[in-house]
Amino acid sequence: MKIETAPRAKHTGRIVASIIGAIATALSLIIGFIAIIPILTQSSSALDKLEVQVEAYRARELTTYLVPLSTQLSSFPLGDSESCTDQQRAWLDSNGTAFQSYFLVTISNRATSGGVLGFSNIVSKGSTSTPSEPAIIVECDTTAESQPRIAPARLKASGDLPAYYDRSRLGVANSTPDTPLIYNLQPGESGQFILQLISLDNFEGAVVYTATAGTDSATIQLNLGSSTVIPGTSPIAPRIIRPDDPFWTCILQTNAADCVGNQ
Repeated sequence: MKIETAPRAKHTGRIVASIIGAIATALSLIIGFIAIIPILTQSSSALDKLEVQVEAYRARELTTYLVPLSTQLSSFPLGDSESCTDQQRAWLDSNGTAFQSYFLVTISNRATSGGVLGFSNIVSKGSTSTPSEPAIIVECDTTAESQPRIAPARLKASGDLPAYYDRSRLGVANSTPDTPLIYNLQPGESGQFILQLISLDNFEGAVVYTATAGTDSATIQLNLGSSTVIPGTSPIAPRIIRPDDPFWTCILQTNAADCVGNQ
């Protein structure tokens, strides 16, 4: 009997060739898909790509108080340090009203392509009222001496001007404190700053900023939690006083209003 095997081998070869061809096609599809993933996932700069996060700045160590001038200020426990002692904090808790003045703001451009996103013009929108009596603002920072000096972006809530960098806090001679706060972020870039809120009159409302993307712009509320309430110091201009400020020795010699001055 004659046995023929050649046709089977030929048929097997065709099967192998078909499998190899299918694998090659699958690989080309996979490689092609991988190649277009960056195209499918990239995002261009737009207003919704500007991410803004806000949190209280050093809430455990730093507390800001409004203290009426009618308080017996001469009873404040004197010290020779920038850092606030337990005794000084206890005095402020008894004689002042604590409020949130400092916030840490982080802004990010979450786009992966496109132009810059702008962040600027932080202003207040709300109602104001005249304080019942003049007051001072006292900062109690329990770790002040170990902290670097910063130039916060200061916003006077009852005023009309946008937030500005108060570089006078750095102790730079002849510095101009009204440097405007403006960020222009490229795709993937982030920025961070400290926002400080003070007010001449009592303020209640919101703090907003302007976001820009090319010719598009929007006014957006800064998320500071609940409605923002900042007590006023009128008729005295808001001034930040610390535990080692000369104000505390000045009031032992003359009227407190004369010791406040302007900042």
